[in-house]
Amino acid sequence: EMSQNALTTLHPTKNMTNGNSDETENKSADEKAEEALMKASTLSRDVSMEECHKLVTTILESAKYAPVLPVLICHIRNHEKSLVEGQGTGERNVAERLAVALYLCEPEMGCALLKFLVLFGSWKSLLNILCLCDALNNPEAIKQKAERKATAKTKKRKTDYDCNYGGEKDKGDDIKLNSAAESGPYKDLCHDIHDYFVEQLKRDKAAIDAGEKKVSNSSKYAPHERRGRDLTALHADKIARKLFPNEGDDKYHLRKLFRKLRSQLNQANEYLPDRKLALGKADELQMHQITAGYFAKSRKALLNRNKDGEERYDLESRRDLRRRVLEAAASPQKVPTPSDLQQLATDINVIVEDDDEELILLQASFEKAVMVVTDRIHELQNTLKGMMMSLSMSPEEMGVLDFDDDILMAIDVSPSQAYTFPLVALLIVLFHSIINKLKEEERAEAMDDDGDQKKMTAHECVLFHQTTQTIPVPVTGTIRQRLSTLVKSFREARLTVDGQEDEENEYTSLLQTLKSKVTGRPKAPVLVCSDFSSSPEFANAVEEQFADVGNELCCWKLSKPTRIRSRKIVSWNSAKPQIDLCICLDTTGSMGGHIENCKMEILNLLNDLMGGGGMSVSCSFVSYKDFRNQGHLETHDWVDASDAAGTESLRQFITGLAPTGGEDYEEDVA
Repeated sequence: EMSQNALTTLHPTKNMTNGNSDETENKSADEKAEEALMKASTLSRDVSMEECHKLVTTILESAKYAPVLPVLICHIRNHEKSLVEGQGTGERNVAERLAVALYLCEPEMGCALLKFLVLFGSWKSLLNILCLCDALNNPEAIKQKAERKATAKTKKRKTDYDCNYGGEKDKGDDIKLNSAAESGPYKDLCHDIHDYFVEQLKRDKAAIDAGEKKVSNSSKYAPHERRGRDLTALHADKIARKLFPNEGDDKYHLRKLFRKLRSQLNQANEYLPDRKLALGKADELQMHQITAGYFAKSRKALLNRNKDGEERYDLESRRDLRRRVLEAAASPQKVPTPSDLQQLATDINVIVEDDDEELILLQASFEKAVMVVTDRIHELQNTLKGMMMSLSMSPEEMGVLDFDDDILMAIDVSPSQAYTFPLVALLIVLFHSIINKLKEEERAEAMDDDGDQKKMTAHECVLFHQTTQTIPVPVTGTIRQRLSTLVKSFREARLTVDGQEDEENEYTSLLQTLKSKVTGRPKAPVLVCSDFSSSPEFANAVEEQFADVGNELCCWKLSKPTRIRSRKIVSWNSAKPQIDLCICLDTTGSMGGHIENCKMEILNLLNDLMGGGGMSVSCSFVSYKDFRNQGHLETHDWVDASDAAGTESLRQFITGLAPTGGEDYEEDVA
């Protein structure tokens, strides 16, 4: 609704309703736009600008779906979403390419979208768009860079797009680079981005002058002369002239003023670790200056280690920093509070067991999370105690201060949940560690008749998939060992599948198990983690089986239902045998010498299976490439052998496959 209002405001002469009398034409345009929106939402990171422009043009031709496009671009660029495992740079690039394509089709609308990209993402998006515009404005430079990439070692890119040369510029180069801010179709877009940076930098400067401690990150991503070469410096010069209009035209003087402003703002934003390490001032870096994000992503840099675990820099200042970081990790209150539990769970799960120093930092991050949550609970307890005193209520009447029992967690271990296992394992260990910490004082005072400290109740959790199974929660060992034990239990759970059991019975069985576990434990909350692909059945089961239980029950939906979960698992019926066969084939360029033979053998196999045998056969197909390849995941849905049209479509699909891509990135096997 907001998008449609904005579009109408930007284009008052454009009719945003289906006022065309030709219903067939409108319907056709809407159908094409709907299909284009679906394609735009699933574009890969190597999509071309031509493809983006084609999709945007198609979408804007539909009055019904045109307002959806800006929302989709902001959704793709969403910073929180881009932190999820498996997303990030690729999705960011897609959003930025779509934004530039939108500007080419509707300049006013494209410029208006820029501020929303910052709101949903960061100022890096605007820097990336400037570099993308320069790259599109210099196709010859891009071509030459691609040719040199194979022969010259390139420097690490500072942005996601780079039209500058990868290696050092040769003296004989005669290619002239044209700034998108000087000429070309992106000139106005670049000028608007310059203005946005200028406005925000001025606001940030006024904010710190007024005593505010935090400002935006525009200073971190503003173009400057040292970010790449040539064209990026031209953007920085234009921004500097607008920032300091009364300081003359000497670009070196303006650059100096611009550097001082950026440094002042970066210091206010505490962007210090990377700056100090880059300037060789590791001895000046203090632990309180290290942010949670930097601590999570740059552990090797702080420990002065390369990717092979060896010492990276032969500098005493870097060795001293490593020593100070490890000393701080011995006291968790000195390390930053982790801001991303998903990332923490992933890092702990993939860390090598003998990587002692990184494991120390991860253990400290976990203990800091336990400490912060526990302290927050104590604050809430004190607040509630004050409320009870004012209301003359007892703790029993309030019913929220006691931690006499553990949280009972039920974990869905079906195939659709596999990628959530590290995070779920971390939550289990985190919850139990917090409860243990809350009980420490009580356990210290609670002594049994022999004068010994009372033992804690053993922790356990329930695994379910068709049937249920109870496993103990590990309470000893490092965080890596405890998570590894749980994840291994999730993956190796051998749960019997009864051919007569359906999902409704599965939920009924689960709730009966949970009921038995909480019997006599009225204060134990129950937490169920699943994708709940049949939530109505589960809701009915809860109403029928758990309504008379006083325990609080919460459900966390950790992922959307997937095909593997929606296809019901049944036992083999010898009277009506059936085969469901999904064939997966690597179609990257390295398969060029083998793919034709593979295709022939697959077709022969299908012919044999579908030609008889007295059983029902269904087939599907997955063609996968590297993550960054266009068309990296092509699939053909399930077809039954008795469906002549469907089987012919599958054969044509397989015949049309060609070996492309493959640049040593990870194959998208999953």
